[in-house]
Amino acid sequence: MLQSDYQKLVDAMKASSLEKLCDSYDFSFGLLLRLMIEDSGIPAHTLYEKLGVTKTYFYDILKSKSKPPLADKQRELLALLHPSGKVRARFFDLAAKERGEFPADLQQHIEKNNLYGQLRKQFKL
Repeated sequence: MLQSDYQKLVDAMKASSLEKLCDSYDFSFGLLLRLMIEDSGIPAHTLYEKLGVTKTYFYDILKSKSKPPLADKQRELLALLHPSGKVRARFFDLAAKERGEFPADLQQHIEKNNLYGQLRKQFKL
């Protein structure tokens, strides 16, 4: 993505909200995370230091050169960034899609509430 395209998204986000932008734009995980960081006002170096990941790895995620982080780091990022519900859901969905996994928030809910049997029965598995 060109820097000018990114700046247009940042300007659009400031004019309305990241949540509204989520409804109308097809993000990559890295781009969504960049916008979430911009929206939060937290410097990127603070995030990668608190996550305990390298600067190179963190910026590779932002540039979509590396897959999104594992579920525990996804949750840590969200705890630091405090996004709205719709943005959180999009974050987990994009991370899962790009990692080829089930969304971490749904997995946690299923495990916490022991819903495996109920889901198998409901879906006739």
